[in-house]
Amino acid sequence: MAAAAEFADALEHDRAELRKSGSKLEEIVHLLNTGTDPASIRNIIESAVDEFRLTLAKGKETLDGLKELFATAEVAPGPER
Repeated sequence: MAAAAEFADALEHDRAELRKSGSKLEEIVHLLNTGTDPASIRNIIESAVDEFRLTLAKGKETLDGLKELFATAEVAPGPER
């Protein structure tokens, strides 16, 4: 049960990070739609892309942890089903 709770916490953290990334991307879209020169916001764009990639990598780690949790549960000794 503790592993499931840790997974749920990690998943919620990943969701929060994705919301932050989405917010930054929306900011970039807004700036571009208002005619801002992309070169002038290059650092914002690069930062958003880097953060998004990091968030995806963390999400993959979280899902890998879930796969391990299921694999452990399948081979763990316990009552017959």
